[in-house]
Formats: sequence, C-alpha cells, structure tokens
Amino acid sequence: MKVRGPVWLLSAGSVAIGLAVGLVARLPFFLASDFPLNDGALFLQMSRDILSAHFALPTHTTYNFEGIPFAYPPLGFYVAALSSLLLGVDLTQVLRYLPLVVNLLTIGAVYLLARSLFDSRLAALVATIAFAGAPRGYEWLIMGGGLTRGLGFLCALAALAQARGMLERPSVARLLGCAGCAALAVLAHLEMGLFVVYSFALLLLVHGRTRRGIAISVLWALCLVVFTAPWWGVVLHRHGPAPYLAASATAGWYSLEESLEDAVRFVFPSEPVLAAQGALATIGWLACLLRRDLLVPLWLPLVFIGTPRSAPTEATVPWALLVGSGVAEVVAPGLLALARAELWARWDLALVARPQAITARSLYTLGPGLVGAVLLGILAVPHWRELQLSRGTLDAMTPAERQTLAWIAQHTPPGSTFLVLSPKRGWEEDYVLEWFPVLAQRKSVLTPQGAEWLPDYVHGRRICLHSHLKDEHLSDAQALEDWAQRYQLGFSHVYVSRSPHGSVDLEPIRASLLASEAYQVLLDSPGGTVLARRGGPIAQPGAPLPIAPDCRSLFTETPEIQAEFFARYGADAPWAWLAEHEREVAQLPRWQLWRKY
Repeated sequence: MKVRGPVWLLSAGSVAIGLAVGLVARLPFFLASDFPLNDGALFLQMSRDILSAHFALPTHTTYNFEGIPFAYPPLGFYVAALSSLLLGVDLTQVLRYLPLVVNLLTIGAVYLLARSLFDSRLAALVATIAFAGAPRGYEWLIMGGGLTRGLGFLCALAALAQARGMLERPSVARLLGCAGCAALAVLAHLEMGLFVVYSFALLLLVHGRTRRGIAISVLWALCLVVFTAPWWGVVLHRHGPAPYLAASATAGWYSLEESLEDAVRFVFPSEPVLAAQGALATIGWLACLLRRDLLVPLWLPLVFIGTPRSAPTEATVPWALLVGSGVAEVVAPGLLALARAELWARWDLALVARPQAITARSLYTLGPGLVGAVLLGILAVPHWRELQLSRGTLDAMTPAERQTLAWIAQHTPPGSTFLVLSPKRGWEEDYVLEWFPVLAQRKSVLTPQGAEWLPDYVHGRRICLHSHLKDEHLSDAQALEDWAQRYQLGFSHVYVSRSPHGSVDLEPIRASLLASEAYQVLLDSPGGTVLARRGGPIAQPGAPLPIAPDCRSLFTETPEIQAEFFARYGADAPWAWLAEHEREVAQLPRWQLWRKY
C-alpha cells in the first residue's frame, strides 16, 4: 500500500511524527532530574582527560585511580569535550542533553533506512513510529552512557541507510559517505561497529551479490580500516592487544541456540499486553518472505548472534521494520478493504473514489472506532513502558547524594579506598557505584565500570563479588567484616547510600555500622553515611580477588571442600582453590566465562 503526496512533505511529516512520539516517550525521564540518567561517570572522566590533554589521545584514564588504558573508542568523548568547550557548559550537562539529542536524531536515521529498504512510504512511517515508541530503542541510549552507545548507533544506522544505494549505484561520494559513517560508528562504540559490519555483510549477501557489489564492498572495508587506523594504531602501539582481549571477555557471547532463544523471547514476550508486537512483527516477517526479501527476517536473529549483550537495543530496528512491513502490506490494506466494503454497503462507491466526499455521517460512523483505538493506546502505553523497561535503569543520582559525595572529596584523605553500598541490586543500574569515583574523587573497590580494559578478569571478578554481596543480605557490621575478610577485600572507608532508588534495604547494616566500635562515623546525612574503618584496611587495596571466572570461589563450595583446602593450605586456601579451579575453566570456550554478565 502506497501513500501519495509531495516527497519532501511526506518525508518531513513522517520524521516529525516519529520525533513527536519519541519526545512523548523520553521527556518524562529526562525532566525528572537535573543530572544525567543512570550511568556516564566513566565517560565524563574520559572527556575531562581529553580536555586536560588538550585534545591529544591520553594514554590512560584517571577514572577510579586504576591506570585503565585509554582504549575505549574516543569519538563520543571528543564530541562531549568539544561541545563543552564551544558552548561554555559543564560536561555534566553535556552528558545530560547530548545523548537525548543523538537518540532523537536516530529516529530520523531509522526513517532513512526504512526508505532505502521499502518502496512503501507507509511502511517507513510505521517503522519510524514503532522504533520511536519502543522502550529498548532509547532506554540505554538517553542515559549518560548513551554518549557512546547512542552516537555509535546513530552512525551505524546512517551508514546502513546509504549501503543499499552504494551497492546498487556505486559512486565515490556514496562510498565515502557510507564508509565514513561506519568508521564513526566504530570510533564511537565497538559493539555498534561490529553491528554495522555484520549488518552490511548481510545486506551484501541479499542485495549485492554482483561483481560490482563485491568490489565496492572490498573498497568499503578498506576505507573502514584506513579511517579508523589513527585510533587503533595508536592504542595498539601503546598497549598492544591486551585491553581488547580483556574487553572481549565481557561481551556476553552465547551459544547459537541461546542467542536464537533470546531472539524469540524478544519478539514474543511473555506478557499478554505485549503480544501485539510479536503478532505485527510476525505478519511483517511473512510479508517479507512472500515477496522474497530475506534481509530483515534474517537481520533480527543475526543481531542476537552477533552482539548478544546489546542485542535488545539494536534489534529494535529490524523489529520496527518488520512491524512497518506488516502494517503497510497486510494490516492496512485489509482494513481499507473492510472500510470500502462497509462504505459500499452503506452509501456509494463514490465515497471510496473521492475520499473528500466523506460526510459527517460517515465520520460519525467511523468515529467510535477511532475513539476505541485512542483509548486502547492510552491504556496500553503505560503497561508497554512498564513491562519493556528494565526496572530502575533510568533513575538518576539525587542532589543529596551528590552533596554527600562532594563532602567526601573535601574531608577524607586522598588515598582513601571505599566500599560503596547502594540499594541497587544489579551493577548495570547501580549509578552510585559508577559516579562515586568521579564525584567523591576517591577509589571504589567494587566499581566494575572501566575495569573491562584491565587484565586478569578484574571486571568480571568485581561483578561476581558485587553479586555475592547483594545475595548474602548482610545486615550487620560483623557480617560485613567476615565477608570482606573471606575475600580479602581491602578498603579503609565505607559509604552507605541513602538513594531512594533500589530494592535492597540498607537500614539494618547502616544502623549496625553506626553502632560498631570497628568504625568511626564521619558523616550521617540525607545523602548517605560515611564511616572510616578503625585499624586500616583488611587487605592491601587492589590485591587479587580469590574468585574464579565463573563466579565461584572456595566460599561457594561445600563445607567439606572448604575444610579440606584450609587444612592443606591454611590462609592461602582461597588462592590455592582458585588456581586449581582456573585450570579447569581454562578448558572452556571463552564465551562460557563470566556467564553472569
């Protein structure tokens, strides 16, 4: 089904409708706080590092005082630093506004991609609206961390929107435009770079299997390598491949069967309210197959195989395209046929031939249906957002918390190391852990952000330890001491957040710490409680943690095994067990490590 009208007006109108839907979905979260949503502290510090280096690429980032190699794709940090410098605004506000602006621009990129793949403008319009309203199309992209994720996503879609035209009508301008946008995706976010590469490969397989298509694709790949070389060449010269080998272990790779199961769950969620999305996508999938267009039907499962960790975000694009195809090619023509039959039976075929002849009587007849559709939308949208959004991912740090962390920066020794306790259960949504090193300017011993670039699975070990801490439900100071002693976790101070966001009740352990003689109370404020551990840290901060790549430790084994190892090795038992166990897990495929990511 085609919609006719002036080309520029239809395109502008479609994008405007998508932007309107996008703003309605995103602004409530954005306006709820004056601070970046959820994460972004690591990126804020890396942007500051670039400003401090006068826009030279730093060797390391100062985030969390760990000497993390500056191996992260730097485009987003340069954009943020330059925006702050040119606009004269604080980087914190750049991280608040820029991800939202980039995500809204992504809606326009989705429309351009849909127009490059579909002849139907209605399909492109519906796909744009579906993407704009899909929570996973913005949830992880409008928060502070969306500075890199969102920018990479935008550049990847801009490249793919040009790819088919480049393959079918090659030119130097199309080649440079497509390869340039793909290179920007790589320079913004590695997963988005991988996303654009395998998506382009699929597009080549479906629409470019000619000598000319293959030749232009080889040139595209060469341009991609050359355009990104100034970055990866410098990083490899400074650090070698070690940071990338370490980061690759955090990608969350699954088996083919598990990836396809995730794709099915994405399209067909268990909640009845969301069943309509699966039905529309299935209709679109069948419509594409009937016209022998395999690109989008194959693209969606490929996303879950190629980038499983971030797949629900990237998969919103092929899903929206399937919805657009289903509505434009099946649902809308079917409804129009029913409407024509109804008008024929009631009045005259002239009403169909001349839509402007529809009278008030016909609108009165069709009105209840329109009102019903609006009411259905009003009732369904809140449930849609509630069920689609991960709980707590779009929260933000409160002013009281920020004031407390600023106090820590001013009133604790510079070399202090903190155990940060927050009511957030999952590390991905634990903004307290990520923002603490930047706002408090002190080291956090459990913060995993940034540690993916460090060797020896530091990132995964911290995530496992964070998970164990939450799972053990420690409620008193002595239990915390025993737990830290078991894992030889070195810290000199404790910060207990009073964040209103989170499901973990910290009041019992806060009360116990306040009453404990092992801790000195430095501050008890609405933003949190700050305590110093008497006698210094339990272990040397930064010492290896006795926890294995599969989140197991001697203390997760049976009492009999624990007793055996302590009898044989004494105080070295946790590391002796770890060495023995790591020899076993070393035989496993790399993707099976750190399955709790």
